[in-house]
Amino acid sequence: MQRWPGDPQLEHPMRVTTQPVTIATDPPGAEVAFKAYEDVSGEWLPLGTTPLNAVGAPVGQLRWRITKAGFEPLEARLEVGAPAAAAGRPDVNAPPIRLRPVGSDVGRMVFVPGGNQSGVELTDYWIDQTEVTNREFKDFIDRGGYQDPQHWTQLRRELPQLPGHEGAGAMFRDRTGRPGPSTWELGTYPEGKVDHPVSGVSWFEAAAYCQCTGKSLPTLFHWRKAFGASYFLEVLTLGNFAGQGPEATGQLKEVGPFGTYGMAGNVKEWVWNDFEGRRYILGGAWNEPVYMAVDDDVRLPLDRAETHGFRCIKESRPPEATAYAQYGAGSRPARDLTKEKPVDAATFEVFLRFYSYDRTRLEAKVERTEESEHWRRERVSFAAAYGGERVLANILLPKNASPPYQAVIWFPGSYALELKSSERELVFSYYFDFLPRSGRALVYPVYKGTYERQAPGEVGMSQWRDLVVQWSKDLGRTIDYLESRSDFDSDKLVYYGFSMGANTAVPTIALEPRLKAAILLSGGWAETVAPPKSNRSTSFPGSRCRSSCWEGETISTTRSRRRRRRCSSCSERRPSTRGMSSSRAPGTCRLASK
Repeated sequence: MQRWPGDPQLEHPMRVTTQPVTIATDPPGAEVAFKAYEDVSGEWLPLGTTPLNAVGAPVGQLRWRITKAGFEPLEARLEVGAPAAAAGRPDVNAPPIRLRPVGSDVGRMVFVPGGNQSGVELTDYWIDQTEVTNREFKDFIDRGGYQDPQHWTQLRRELPQLPGHEGAGAMFRDRTGRPGPSTWELGTYPEGKVDHPVSGVSWFEAAAYCQCTGKSLPTLFHWRKAFGASYFLEVLTLGNFAGQGPEATGQLKEVGPFGTYGMAGNVKEWVWNDFEGRRYILGGAWNEPVYMAVDDDVRLPLDRAETHGFRCIKESRPPEATAYAQYGAGSRPARDLTKEKPVDAATFEVFLRFYSYDRTRLEAKVERTEESEHWRRERVSFAAAYGGERVLANILLPKNASPPYQAVIWFPGSYALELKSSERELVFSYYFDFLPRSGRALVYPVYKGTYERQAPGEVGMSQWRDLVVQWSKDLGRTIDYLESRSDFDSDKLVYYGFSMGANTAVPTIALEPRLKAAILLSGGWAETVAPPKSNRSTSFPGSRCRSSCWEGETISTTRSRRRRRRCSSCSERRPSTRGMSSSRAPGTCRLASK
């Protein structure tokens, strides 16, 4: 542009790929640089010195760095473009970015300007840049935090029967019986985890720590403001949802619009507000689906699961009282499935016809193959049962077993409705990569509406009904394909549904007699009633549990700790599936048709 100013062939692409941004800092005179948000280790590109007025920057989600001598460096995300402007883009509407002086009394905190958040007026506040670490929480314990009653006003208000002379330490113990989080032993954190987020704390412990340090738990509104209203998918995928445990706070890659780290994933974070005796806990955890980063969750305040952590805020002055009030729509009537009447046999036969299909030629193709240490990955395609379409599928064949293979057919969660490609690494593979390691084949079809087969526009109730029918046919065609190959044992086929794949499984698996078992992970019955032909509770009365349904409000397991749940219909105990923490409706592990 400098060599050829005014060249229309250069000016047009510049106009459509850049947008003007305005960045001011308090104090001014800070150096600003940027790079692509997902390019964590990439080179910083200098933009100039604040204040910057209407300076061109690439459209999209960017990672910004602001530095000034005598002040802590600040890294934050900023979305440039029309979607961000519509959401109240910080570079246009926000006051100057306040920098933190080195050695200030708000160390390891970042500034968030007040304003309206979901109808609640917030005052300016500082929020912890990361989740509270083991090091910081250990200091709280060493200073007698568990024994000092002045830090536990909330606990004594809600549990006045608390034992007196030992303080809160009598209630909150580590694995060896000493005061501390449920994940600690001998009064201290695991070796090598000094800068990892503290986890295994109740809401009361989080509130007591914040009170001891002269801070407070953020309300739901403070937390959401700091998380940001506008973000790209990279914000969620860079969060720690890897299923391998919490990461050290200094290693986190996901950064918020005001400079916070780890609000998406790593550990869930307690906030102040309650809903019918439970407290909100936000952001999702390392062993949860990415959508939990933006979904609300509530838990009992005494819950000390290994995924539970927190961060604190420091307000300039108290906000309006509604920020700390109970949040939610009030008591909602529960859906009583026992009172819903199933359809009669004649109506069921009519519904059944919608799921039938002609077993025409598969015209199968192996699109490509890929070798890895534990399996051989095949990407195949075959004719769908409708519309002249083709079904894609990724198949992981074990290297430690010989054919014919037992096959487990995976159905993903709702994240697959948003992701564009199934070609690269398969998302949430830690929920199924143990299968090919155990000698079984994993079959991952691309169902209608997911990945490369997404439907344009919003999915309404009628289209959702059609999708459920098409998913059933896609599953059927996948089994047709497996039966056409001699290297699969067609008498040992299993369905494995996660989240959405568990929620919508009943029509899909109840009508497929070739399945011998089904695993439903993190599923539940929705409060809304599905339309006819896809309503699980009324349209498919022939489905029943066979001694493998696990009930319980929370399922939380890892490779080393496995809990057991009792089947609500047969009372037999079974170990729960690894790797998931959920507060949703009771999940079903196995379902078979009569």
